[in-house]
Amino acid sequence: MQNMYDAMSDALQTIYGRFGSDIFGNPNRFVSALNDLVTGVDSGKVKNLLRIAVCDLNAFTRLHKATQTGDIYAALKISKEMSDDFMLPIEISTEIVNRIASLAGFHPVSAEALPSNQIPPTAIRHSTSASQASSNIVRFGKYDWRVLSVQNGRALMLCEKLIIKMPFHNVLTNITWENTSLCKYLNTVFLNTFTKIEQSRIMNKNIFLLDIDEVLQYFGDSGQAKSGKTLIDDRFNIVRKAIGIDGLPAWWWLRSSGEDTDFAAYVSVSGMIHMDGFLVNIAGGAGGGVRPALWLNLTDK
Repeated sequence: MQNMYDAMSDALQTIYGRFGSDIFGNPNRFVSALNDLVTGVDSGKVKNLLRIAVCDLNAFTRLHKATQTGDIYAALKISKEMSDDFMLPIEISTEIVNRIASLAGFHPVSAEALPSNQIPPTAIRHSTSASQASSNIVRFGKYDWRVLSVQNGRALMLCEKLIIKMPFHNVLTNITWENTSLCKYLNTVFLNTFTKIEQSRIMNKNIFLLDIDEVLQYFGDSGQAKSGKTLIDDRFNIVRKAIGIDGLPAWWWLRSSGEDTDFAAYVSVSGMIHMDGFLVNIAGGAGGGVRPALWLNLTDK
């Protein structure tokens, strides 16, 4: 199923890049482009589902318009229509709409009125409390992202799961985040997993890790950091936990230095913040989990 979703994203990105957004309002041209560009496994299903969403339900145009009108329910409405009218499981219709929404630049002006259990995955809202930090997940590129904050037309997003395990830096030395091998990896190899269009939405094309202050701000702050402790173990542990690439709980790096600049802080498997950190070159099976963060531009270009 994931391969099919990725094929949908690739098809949408290719068509958008080649023909521009106007093609989404021209059913005949869109279907012709689908037939020309979509091949391989599941191509028939991909074409049919995208035809339904773009041509029959006019999803792209409706979501693009919703960014101007502030219709925070738009993605939810289209997902439900697709599910009801074409007898699709809601999780499939929602995923399809999410892919189109990302390309259409859909973002609601406000979602404060929505109950948390009704927020569609594409509804980005301002989230600063620990309870909100775990409830707002969106799809961007090939990853799910947790929206931590929305301000001034941009969203701070944290990858919901770890993408890889690797050392903070490839040799043991005193070093700051901007000069680490991990920073270079995120801003070259990982950045290039996004399409050119997606990269254009990443502010300054900068991928980074959260620091200690940001984790406290967006996941909850019990005040332990101000007491001089080097280990933060509090009621917010549960929302700081992360899942590794193997599906199991894992610890993850922060970009803050630890007890010295040859150490880097991290969040443990149980969600505790270790401010003293691990040696930057720790590797192998004990390598740190990488949980990228970025600022996403929400305005239309």
